[in-house]
Amino acid sequence: MEIHLDKQMNPAVEDDRAADRMAWVQIPAAPYRDGDDRFFLRQDAAEAYLRVRAVVVEAGGIMTSSGARRSLNATVGAARSATSFHYTGRALDLFVGSGMENRARDPYLVAADGDRY
Repeated sequence: MEIHLDKQMNPAVEDDRAADRMAWVQIPAAPYRDGDDRFFLRQDAAEAYLRVRAVVVEAGGIMTSSGARRSLNATVGAARSATSFHYTGRALDLFVGSGMENRARDPYLVAADGDRY
């Protein structure tokens, strides 16, 4: 059995039970500064994401990424939970440098909503 741990490699587990598992799909992301240009999601999440991405791109927007799939060996802390949908391929992060830094340049604008953003 071989398990790929690098978030940019196909994370599929390769063994004789692979047919019973949902596929991982490599998704393109808009290259933006130091963000990722691709990431992996579980097949069902990838299909939903691609529908949203098509609407955003059609409207002239971009979808950036700081990644999605998280290794089971990832270090956890205040910014990285030990319990996250990232481990199952059902969550992604927009590139953190694509918002909240320069409203004249960044493709995302984050606004306060009471005591939250």
